[in-house]
Amino acid sequence: MSMTDTMTMTLVILIKTFDMKRYLLAIFVTILALASCSKDLDRDPIDNNNTIEEATTVLTFTSERPQLDVSTKTAWDADFHGIVWSTGDKIRIGFTFDGNWWSQTAAYDGTGHKKFYPSNDVVIDSENHNIGTFTVPMGANAFTGPTTSGDFVFYAVYPASLVENNQDDAPNVPVSLKSLQIPQADSYDPATDILVGKSKTITSTGLPSEHINLYWTRIVAHGNFTLKNFHGVEDGETISKVEFTAQSEANLTGEQVISVEDGTFTGNVTSNVVKLDGTNLSFVKEDGNTNLNVWLSVMPVTLTSLEVVVETDKATYRRSFTGIEKTLEGNRRNTMGINMASATRTPKEPYYWVRKDISTITSSDVFVIVNKLSDGSTYAMSNDNGSSSAPSAVAVPVTSAGDRLTENPAERLKWTLSEESNGYIFYPAGQTNNYLYNRNNNNSLRVGSLSLWDLWDLLFNGYSWHYTINNNYLYNSSNSRYVGIYIDDNTQDWRSYTSITGQSNIRNQSVAFYVRVDAASYYSYTETFQRDNTFTEQNTDYINGGWFVNTCDGLAIKLTNVNNSGSTIMYAGSRNSASVATITTKTAVPEALKSVTLSITRVNTSLVNSIKLYVSPTSDFSAAAEYTFNIMTTGTNPATASGAALATITAPAANMYYKIAIDLKNGSNGHFRFDRIIYATE
Repeated sequence: MSMTDTMTMTLVILIKTFDMKRYLLAIFVTILALASCSKDLDRDPIDNNNTIEEATTVLTFTSERPQLDVSTKTAWDADFHGIVWSTGDKIRIGFTFDGNWWSQTAAYDGTGHKKFYPSNDVVIDSENHNIGTFTVPMGANAFTGPTTSGDFVFYAVYPASLVENNQDDAPNVPVSLKSLQIPQADSYDPATDILVGKSKTITSTGLPSEHINLYWTRIVAHGNFTLKNFHGVEDGETISKVEFTAQSEANLTGEQVISVEDGTFTGNVTSNVVKLDGTNLSFVKEDGNTNLNVWLSVMPVTLTSLEVVVETDKATYRRSFTGIEKTLEGNRRNTMGINMASATRTPKEPYYWVRKDISTITSSDVFVIVNKLSDGSTYAMSNDNGSSSAPSAVAVPVTSAGDRLTENPAERLKWTLSEESNGYIFYPAGQTNNYLYNRNNNNSLRVGSLSLWDLWDLLFNGYSWHYTINNNYLYNSSNSRYVGIYIDDNTQDWRSYTSITGQSNIRNQSVAFYVRVDAASYYSYTETFQRDNTFTEQNTDYINGGWFVNTCDGLAIKLTNVNNSGSTIMYAGSRNSASVATITTKTAVPEALKSVTLSITRVNTSLVNSIKLYVSPTSDFSAAAEYTFNIMTTGTNPATASGAALATITAPAANMYYKIAIDLKNGSNGHFRFDRIIYATE
């Protein structure tokens, strides 16, 4: 039996007139099930030779089992072994008349915006399940259609959510296959199936009313992978994420440009990574083996290398394959067995240590106090030296963006706090009788409780234990002292001084607080940038409103008024005039983000009017919430400082758009520079 790569649907197009000015296009779809055949799927499921198994079956559509109780788009039906339509499915329809796309001018002369209009939800006939109806409103413009005879060709795209109304480059239509997918337990993410349909040429006077066949082509390849023979999986271990990374040049996901005429595609801004949210995934124990079944959607691709990473609440499982040649074909269910028996298992600490603004830290939080020095080194404050000596400055590693600690800190570095009207009190974690304090008349900084002798001394010399933040330092306003790190050849500790400028022993430092959060609740996107400036979707007039799209870590962002000048650092700011650089997510982020961190490699804060974050449920940001970034910098020269800007989102929500606006005064070209952005759930 031969493999068949196209599906046919029979459509009836009816025209109903409303006030003789508005028309409704009703499309009745009869879905014809095609025969399918498959390769043998019963081969040895154990991969003893470190190879990947593959088998494919042809995907077919039917409406005999429309799954009216499922409020998703198309889904795999395990009983039928095919794809079925589901409640809520929509398509977009556009058409040409005598070779010209229907446009807003209704002139059929190629002028005006070329249009693709969304259908309403599919309605499946309750008596004849072979009939599905899509009604397609044709827009608000008065439209009577052509009155002469001519040739019609109809085009469709599924799902409708991928396509905007105006498609001036038609027949080439941009769509996005998202890198972060949320598969069902036994099917792919319903938002990742991409199909295009085309009719034959229909000669008609006015819009045709007879049956019209649409010929559908599925663009994506569906992967149904079985990850086999995990070792070390604990009972109740919960999957948070599964990630597949192919060879660097592979086009798995991202922005694509698809021709609705023939279904061909080219990658625009692509990624070689696909990530699967683990919400609906779970390990299954079969015949003494622990396996994991997953579904994903990718562009058709031949894999020559593959890294598989499974993140759980207990561990990270990782295995890499090289020297392979496995093809994932479009319009097919591609099954593949992957042996994870030799995967490395790295147990997880149950926590991450994430940078947060002190205003968001509560009395129940445990955190580490860290100062960054002008040379980029980072040191935490110890809590165990008592009242006899200063807290030690202990080196701790942080990420390059400064958003997280990269190692679990020692107990002696952990703190809690309470907040009072005149500032924060800092306690060693697990204690309330000892706290951080400093003396008024010298640079002493101590941890302890005030003894009777200390209370007597307080009457003459004064102590204080309430702190705020001032110029990115811990600051005691009652005695006007800044807290920082003193380092010489023999000493490395924390002290308090009245000055942070000039020759101060603690100049050019900044403080940060890293809070313990549950690893299971933390997820982040880290956006970094290309060196070679070969962004395929771009306007290179950067100084005068230029823009480009960058896709990294599964998230596509559009940047305006920036340039990377052939490096991995992004430059903003103009010599001639004030400017606003923006960084906007192209699609809604499915996770509820709580923070955005901008890693700054160079900034003159006197040239920064503000850095704002806008969070919106819609891409036009018409109802956006506004947040202000807290800029934290270090460096020997304030005009060329480095550091980070942190925005804390106080009302996090899923499926939001995010826009960063960097409002700059004029200075030198590129006076504001950054090299990465971290979007995080904590």
